[in-house]
Amino acid sequence: MQILKKYSGLINNNSTIFILINVAISGIGLARSFVCLKRLDFHDLGFFTIFQNISFLSSLLQLGIISGAYRISMLDESKGKALNDTLFTFLLITLSVSLLGATVLSLFYLHFNKIIIFSGILLGVLSLYSNWLVSTFLARHKISDLNNINLSSAIIAIVSVSLISIFGIYGAIISVAAQPVAFVCISLLKYPNLRPKKLTLDFKIISKAVSYGFIPFLAGIMFYLNYQIERWSIAYYIDTESLGRFFFAGLYNTIFILVPNSLNTLFFPKSLNHYVNKEYTDLKIVIKKFFVIIIAYGVLCMIVTSFFMKPVIALFFPNHLDNIQYVYIILPGLIAMSLTLPISLLFNSSLMLKPILVGYLISVSMTVILIFSCSHFGYFSLTNVAYIDSIGSIALLIYMLFAYSKYHSKIWN
Repeated sequence: MQILKKYSGLINNNSTIFILINVAISGIGLARSFVCLKRLDFHDLGFFTIFQNISFLSSLLQLGIISGAYRISMLDESKGKALNDTLFTFLLITLSVSLLGATVLSLFYLHFNKIIIFSGILLGVLSLYSNWLVSTFLARHKISDLNNINLSSAIIAIVSVSLISIFGIYGAIISVAAQPVAFVCISLLKYPNLRPKKLTLDFKIISKAVSYGFIPFLAGIMFYLNYQIERWSIAYYIDTESLGRFFFAGLYNTIFILVPNSLNTLFFPKSLNHYVNKEYTDLKIVIKKFFVIIIAYGVLCMIVTSFFMKPVIALFFPNHLDNIQYVYIILPGLIAMSLTLPISLLFNSSLMLKPILVGYLISVSMTVILIFSCSHFGYFSLTNVAYIDSIGSIALLIYMLFAYSKYHSKIWN
């Protein structure tokens, strides 16, 4: 307890509220998913999945510019207006080109549902702009203002879930778009200084942003790819019903990682500022505190999962009771994955990005090799996929610790 009290100053009330609201927003998304399962037929669910995939693919077009620009804005506040105008113009061009491409494709593929396609593109680009505004608030240390807007947009998102029962798939699309649309509108209406002043492209800013953000962006893609490889391999080597049985483990994964990711978002500005100003003692304190909080969070999750999950699932979701075993197997891997975040934060702050990418490449490669080996030798099962999930994350942690020891002197000099 004394250790936690010593390190508790790192998380103030606004930071705690930020994490809780992020968890709540994700919870709304999960609730929306369950409502869609209940209210939409398989045909509409298929189109809704296409809509979500298009939205995700559209968000990939930024190539790390958003996170790179976030770094620039923290290092040089004088570039705030130029960054804002350039990012808005870049996203507007991205939106226009994407919509034009979709329009051309629709001429050759007449069965395209244009509303679904165009809505997915709009949401993907709008989500990127929403992420940029969030980054701007964090870079300016306006967490309290960010919390107020997030809370307002979350309330709107909750109300919008009811539209699914009324308008079906189009209600689902509106519900998904409600939170980012509300966030962008409230931010621009309440804070005029966030509004773009002109359409311009500063290629020096774009080039610098890509140099900062592209490798972390690729690492994020690797993380997502790892997840997809596991899921598609279950559907391919076993069947879709087994994929459904693994759904609860994936849901637990999504919920577990929310807090570590939110902490990482909060600590990055502190870590970067300390490193740039060569305040290495303060930076070490931040990294140590991050580790302590993650370890405490991991222990808490282990206790809650071990003693309370089974009776709760038996009460509310009895059909998934047998699938809890996969959660127990992936939990060590989730804790290991979370423990890589403080090390990644240090590498990111020091702009030593190669170890981050190499670590995720190792994790993905190990996942592919183990899945192929299990399928080839007849050992492929949901239990082994859960073990592979944990092994990949633990391998990532081992490599990140090795990389830190290797580059230790270079980081602190």
